[in-house]
Amino acid sequence: MLKQLLTLLILPFAVYSNAQIILRQDFSTLNVGKLDGQNGWTNNSSAGGTGGAISGAEFVSVSADALSYPNYGNATKSITMKGVDQDGPGHLLATPITAGTYYFSFLGNFSAYPTGTNYFDVLRMLNGGAFTTSARIWVQPGSTAAGFKVGIKIGDSTNPAGVTSSDYAFNQTHLFVVKYVIGPGSSDDIMNLFIDPVFASGEPATSTLSAPLGTFEYSNNIDRVAFPYNTPKAGKATGKIGLVSIARTWDELDFPETLDTGEFNTHQNAAFNYANGNITIQQTGYSNADLNITAVDGKLVYSTKLNSKKIQQFSVGKLQKGIYFYTLENGSKTINKKFIINN
Repeated sequence: MLKQLLTLLILPFAVYSNAQIILRQDFSTLNVGKLDGQNGWTNNSSAGGTGGAISGAEFVSVSADALSYPNYGNATKSITMKGVDQDGPGHLLATPITAGTYYFSFLGNFSAYPTGTNYFDVLRMLNGGAFTTSARIWVQPGSTAAGFKVGIKIGDSTNPAGVTSSDYAFNQTHLFVVKYVIGPGSSDDIMNLFIDPVFASGEPATSTLSAPLGTFEYSNNIDRVAFPYNTPKAGKATGKIGLVSIARTWDELDFPETLDTGEFNTHQNAAFNYANGNITIQQTGYSNADLNITAVDGKLVYSTKLNSKKIQQFSVGKLQKGIYFYTLENGSKTINKKFIINN
């Protein structure tokens, strides 16, 4: 699948202000410890958060735990969701969302669902303040103790909820992608959830879950994203969250890898490297695969076919700085990957 990226990354793991990427955070550059006060995240409700810590307890903190998902991204750190009484940190968006379609996504690896009967949000999009929620997603008890269900809701807490019929496994990294369409009326927004999609294949035709229509939508000025808040702790799930992204398109949600000389982009039994005009492929199980390199504008830069050798090198000439895509395909197996040349 050819992905289109309209602008280059300015700073890795920073906030993006172009028309497509609204916010992208992977937490890898942050210090282990409380998230409040780092890289634009704050408990301050006037600056994106939902309130200060209660009794000094830190509900959300940066952890040295890696999270990854195929074709979506890899992070060396994540954030820990703790079962304590505390409101959560938030982050203002550089440009508020007032109309159209947008997506938000994150990786979640949960270890326990709430013990209470009121389930507080894992993540929410907010409309101008800490108490006007546009979209929310949470974790609740599953059909058995071995897993959890996921709930979503448009707008106000009094609106009806959608809950998955299937359970999802604890201590396993899942990808959650929400598509939100802002309608012109007062109760016509659409919210769809995709869980564990094959990200490189693009937006699936069918979502995992759709939210019922809401009476109070709060979607005229979505200007912040926040992690869960409210008390008591019995309503909160515990676990790890990473790679939070908000964008206008599905293809802009992922976290591209940066390649420097001598560094390999490793994925699905194949490692890819570009240096000094040469592409080196280390592969297992991709014999006779077609290799295509395309630029961000869709132009085919290079095309060839792999042989049975584990390590192969091809001369493609000097590639300019920028974003590219490579595809390996041999029928039943396909790799689609975005990469960056920065030297």
